[in-house]
Amino acid sequence: MIFTVIVNGTLGFAITIAFAFCATDIQSALESPTGYDFMYVFQQATQSNAGTSVMTAIMIVLMICASIGFLATASRQTFAFARDRGIPGSRWLSTVGTTTKIPFWSVVFCTFITMLICLINIFSTVAFNAIVSLTIAGLFISYLIPVSLMAFKRATGEPIKWGPWKMGSLGLPVNIVSMIYLIITIVFSFFAPETPVTLASMNWSCLVFGGFVIIGLVYWFVTGKKVYTGPIRER
Repeated sequence: MIFTVIVNGTLGFAITIAFAFCATDIQSALESPTGYDFMYVFQQATQSNAGTSVMTAIMIVLMICASIGFLATASRQTFAFARDRGIPGSRWLSTVGTTTKIPFWSVVFCTFITMLICLINIFSTVAFNAIVSLTIAGLFISYLIPVSLMAFKRATGEPIKWGPWKMGSLGLPVNIVSMIYLIITIVFSFFAPETPVTLASMNWSCLVFGGFVIIGLVYWFVTGKKVYTGPIRER
C-alpha cells in the first residue's frame, strides 16, 4: 500500500505540473463556457473539439470507475460503524447477505444518499456546492484525529501496539508535519472562493459541517453512548 501511494502521488504530481503548463490562460480556463477548466485545457492543447471530447470521455470513464470504489469504501465503513452500534439504524445497516457476504443495505443506503445529494443541484447549486465541498474538510479531519492521537502517544511515551510497519524515529516529525498541513488545509477549505462574499459565493460548508457536528453530539448524548461500546474486533 505504501508503494501504491508513492506511485500514485508521483504520477498525480506530474499530471498537475503538466496541467499547469498547459493552462496558458488561467482566467479563461476558470471562465470556460463548459464550466470545467480541464476541458478548456484539453481544447487549447488539441485545438480540436473531437480530441477534447475523447479526452473528456476518458476522464468520465475514470470517474465512474473511481465512484464504484468510493461506493464500496463508503458502504464498508458504514457497515463497520453500524456493526459497532455507532450510527442510527445500526441493526439494519450491519446486515450482511448470507450468500453474497455483502453489506447489502449499507450499499443501498450509501447509493440512496448519493442520489439525494445529486438531486439537490437541481434546486440549489449553492446548497449542492456546500455539501460537496465538505469532502475535503471531512476527509482531512478523519486523518487529523488518528494522526493527532498517534503524535500524542509518541510524545508522552505511551506504549503503542505496532502493526507490521512503522517509521521509527521519523514517525513523530512526520505526524507533526502532517498535523500542520491538515489544520491549514481544513481551515482554508471553509473559506469563500472569492471576494466580496455574497449569499451565492459564500462557502456554506462551515455551516453544514457545524450542523452535522451538533446532530452527532445530540445523538451521542441521547442514544449513542448507551449502545456504543467501541470497535468490535473480528478474527
